[in-house]
Amino acid sequence: MNRGMTLLRSAILVLAICCTAAAVQSMRSPDPGAAPPRKEYDLELRYAMNLPLPVKSETPSVETSNHTEIPEQYLKPITENARKYGFAPALIAGIIARESNFDPKTVSPDGGRGLMQIMPEVCRERKCRDPFDPEENIRAGTAHLGALRDFFSSIPDPQERILFALAAYNGGAGHVIDARNIARRFKLDPDRWYGNVEEAIQFLKFRSFYKSSRHGYCNAGIVVDYVRSVKALEERFAQTKN
Repeated sequence: MNRGMTLLRSAILVLAICCTAAAVQSMRSPDPGAAPPRKEYDLELRYAMNLPLPVKSETPSVETSNHTEIPEQYLKPITENARKYGFAPALIAGIIARESNFDPKTVSPDGGRGLMQIMPEVCRERKCRDPFDPEENIRAGTAHLGALRDFFSSIPDPQERILFALAAYNGGAGHVIDARNIARRFKLDPDRWYGNVEEAIQFLKFRSFYKSSRHGYCNAGIVVDYVRSVKALEERFAQTKN
């Protein structure tokens, strides 16, 4: 009888300790850099069962521009430079619409300047003496985009290379490289953007991933939205007569 009571008391004590530990754990603030619980995401995606899934991208921000046609004063430099580097003029117009809404005096907090928001290092590399001059800016920005596309020359599909170039134009080539490595880890296609590297890059928001990646943290949601919105704007300008 005494032995049975002792066992019962021991069981109650163990249960009380477990409950207390659970309560203390629940009171702790969550790690802001940790990935959210897996249950918040679509479990049918093809990822390892013990890893978090990325946040799904939202509707692209095409409302960043109210233009439906390429402004007449920019049509010639956009067309000439797009053709020189093998791009559709509507794509370059889409980038300009997203970056500056066709305002040549735009300056961003991170240092981007002019129509295509080219950075100071790109100005130096492309010998752009005045980034606020529309023709100079479009020339340098389009050349930079062409260089990024050629950087991903190992990707077989030329249209995919453009998507990767857009992602790198916005977020930097280093983050795109890291995202391709993550895509390989999850057995996604590192040579395809939509539904593959587009999803993998979103892991770079989580500390457990960006700490082990060469180029660190990436504000991936902006990159994902950027590619989608530029392509949507390209489609808009491609439908206009000019």
